[in-house]
Amino acid sequence: MEQKKGINKKLIAIIACIAAVVCIAIAVVVNVTGGNSGKKLTEQLELAEHYMDELKYEKAIAAYEKAIEIDPKCKEAYLGLAEVYIAMGDYEEAVKVLEEGYEATDSKTIRKKLEELKESEGKEENNQGAAESGEGEPEQPGAEASANGEDEQQPDTETPEQGKPVFVPWKEAGLEDYVIDWQDENLEAAMREVTGIRAGDIMLSDVWEITELSLSWREISNISALSGLTNLTELWLGSNNISDISALSGLTNLTFLNLQINKISDISALSGLTNLTDLDLQQNNISDFSALSGLTNLTDLVLSFSNISDISALSGLTNLTNLNLQNNNISDISALSGLTNLTYLVLQENKISDISALSGLTNLTDLNLYVNNISDIGALSGLTNLTELTLSQNNISDISALSGLTNLTSLWLNYNNISDISALSGLTNLTELGLGDNNISNISALSGLTNLTGLSLGYNNISDISALSGLTNLTYLYLGNNNISDYSPVSFVPNLYY
Repeated sequence: MEQKKGINKKLIAIIACIAAVVCIAIAVVVNVTGGNSGKKLTEQLELAEHYMDELKYEKAIAAYEKAIEIDPKCKEAYLGLAEVYIAMGDYEEAVKVLEEGYEATDSKTIRKKLEELKESEGKEENNQGAAESGEGEPEQPGAEASANGEDEQQPDTETPEQGKPVFVPWKEAGLEDYVIDWQDENLEAAMREVTGIRAGDIMLSDVWEITELSLSWREISNISALSGLTNLTELWLGSNNISDISALSGLTNLTFLNLQINKISDISALSGLTNLTDLDLQQNNISDFSALSGLTNLTDLVLSFSNISDISALSGLTNLTNLNLQNNNISDISALSGLTNLTYLVLQENKISDISALSGLTNLTDLNLYVNNISDIGALSGLTNLTELTLSQNNISDISALSGLTNLTSLWLNYNNISDISALSGLTNLTELGLGDNNISNISALSGLTNLTGLSLGYNNISDISALSGLTNLTYLYLGNNNISDYSPVSFVPNLYY
């Protein structure tokens, strides 16, 4: 199965596109059995992430499974493990992991990613089935184009460069038919599956009317034979051995393109694909992203694990709603200041210290800044639409800017220098809160957060936990490595660890 557009919107991170991405926050609600288990869990998550960086998937799986053994309710371990399987192309196993994770944690994040993955998998199955049953006949692609509002009878009235993608039936193409020289045995094998032509020549007319094509995880190196498939609107080429993508330059009908996990360094061929709305380039060898500057119809963009430092080319992509820049070398994010349509933004594992550029991104609902060098979070004070915010592993001590973010349901502040948490007292919609590994002693501000179901307070200086006695919705609570002697105020919590 392949990931679809929905994955870019949150399986990105998932998408695999997610794929091969890691946990949203390593130091979150940590379900341990005492002693140094919390540290051991963090070590396993970090180890798994390291293996993912090196594409050592089997070792990453082992590390995530070990993390789940330590903490059967660790949301990040299930998400990370699922992302490994997505990167390997094993969607069935990824779905199984997410189902188990949701059953164990009741996490809304896991549920959302599971729904997205199932939706994209189902859509891909329908597409493959239609391609096999149609055996290259024009009726189905033509019907699809009509369903999308395209006029098959007037293919020349609007070009892709001028507007929306235009489907041109073979009968109206006016081209001389020819035998396709695939130049890559793995590409040819894949196309025989798609067309149902098991032997003999495949003609241009056999593939001309294909609009969606899934070719990920096929060990394909040469895609030059795809240059003539100009009716393509959606193309998956992830997890192959592709370095040269010049064949894509004329596929101006493309709206969705997945090139994740290849060997691509030059993306200049993409500069004219102005109909693109979804693009995944994560885990390649690209250093120059200037070719993206004119792709102003993009709404979903994944550039994680790409060794990027300069993101200035993104400044004009004002239609972006979902952007994943995880695990790069970015320090300057000023180019993002005008991307006011963003709702989902991942900037984890970079070198960012100044986040003032984010102050105007008021449509953001999900923001991940995990593992950076941030100390001042004042720019976040006006982002009142945020529902999920990850700030773990930074240098934050003052969290007063968060006091007005009353729509937050998930907040992760682990591994910082926080001592005063009074700003959290009004965040009554919170269901998940991570405050582990800080300098907190007074937790009275939490007494009114009655919607909390998961809370991590390990590795602090807490002695009095009476403020938690009224948080009767708690199903998980970690209090390890504090100075607590009396746990009776929280004896009602079914999963209590210390």
